[in-house]
Amino acid sequence: ALYDAYPNLKIYTFIAGYENPPEKLFTDERYASMIPEDNLIVVFAGGPCNNHYIGSGECGDMVNNRGLSGTATDEAFQKWSEVFAKTGAEWWYWYYPTNYNVNFADSPNIFNIYHDFKYCVEEYGMTGLFYEGEVDNDANNFELLKAHLAGLLMYDFHINENGEIECMSFEEFCEAIKEYLYMDFGEGYEYIYEYIVMQDEAGNALGKC
Repeated sequence: ALYDAYPNLKIYTFIAGYENPPEKLFTDERYASMIPEDNLIVVFAGGPCNNHYIGSGECGDMVNNRGLSGTATDEAFQKWSEVFAKTGAEWWYWYYPTNYNVNFADSPNIFNIYHDFKYCVEEYGMTGLFYEGEVDNDANNFELLKAHLAGLLMYDFHINENGEIECMSFEEFCEAIKEYLYMDFGEGYEYIYEYIVMQDEAGNALGKC
């Protein structure tokens, strides 16, 4: 009755990925037949890995310390995107990159924000991105920088005159990092940027989720 009275009303539903891995919707028979209506916005929150990029395949058969698999999540997201493309329902991602798995060490995931957001929009067809992070710049790993970069990206995606999705290049993203570091640290910001690159390389070398 509510939808009949307000046909343009959007219903927002939230799925916490750390409690309900997205692949569960395709392995649990109770959910397998669920088809979202076109007035539904489904928001998936969380993520299995804050070291490897979404869709990179680098998680392989590994899981994080919560037992979540980046590979399984990517496969489930691919299936979700097919369902939403057919029904017209909206598909958003509540992105959480703040030391999700290890609270006592920095997460090498600053560059991940670019690759993850771009992949979610272009590969999965997500129409909404929400960023949740820390507000204390001293907490963990350049958290205000991450929030700044996420904001730049979220408002940069657009459709060009050919109907194609466009956003800033990775090079422009890196320049935005350097600009922020210069404003925050002043002269010598290049060394801070080098530290961020080294941190990212160290995370990749570790290989773990």
